[in-house]
Amino acid sequence: MAFREDKAAALAAIFLERAGGELEYLKLLKLMYLAERESLLSVGGSITNDIFVSMKHGPVMSTTYDLIKENWEDLDHETWEASFAKHGFRLRLWKSPPVADILSPFEVELADRIWSQFGKVNQWELVDWIHETFPEWQATTSAIPIERESIYRAMGLSEDEIQSRLTLQRGTSEFDALLAEAQASS
Repeated sequence: MAFREDKAAALAAIFLERAGGELEYLKLLKLMYLAERESLLSVGGSITNDIFVSMKHGPVMSTTYDLIKENWEDLDHETWEASFAKHGFRLRLWKSPPVADILSPFEVELADRIWSQFGKVNQWELVDWIHETFPEWQATTSAIPIERESIYRAMGLSEDEIQSRLTLQRGTSEFDALLAEAQASS
């Protein structure tokens, strides 16, 4: 499954709008991870198809972090660059992407639930809570990949449920690849 820059931008825009247009990017990354994790639990799939990694301050969506840090190399970044500006350790919303056209109603509602629960929590309290709560995170000074299988296991899913979700994800990836190939050849 390919990373969806448009969905990452739309998800970030929701949280930034709820925060008044600007937010510490560490907190934004945590809120986005919480939404991704809840999506994996609720529907068995990722919102953005990002890669998850353990970093010093908790789990991070790797490609989204690269977008925030403006590590554009090999990344589609047009929507991101048109929507946000980084100021020190904060991200500011310039122009919101068309969220309702990009995210499903479920994804928007999920982001709203995450904001309702954690929007008033400061970034360091959120980091501490995630460290204490999510066993898939490993203390590190670099980046260690977090496999979806370990997230599912940390959520308490049975091995059969985990394998079923991973099989579905592989099938979706294969379908997406075939669809992209068909579109490229037409």
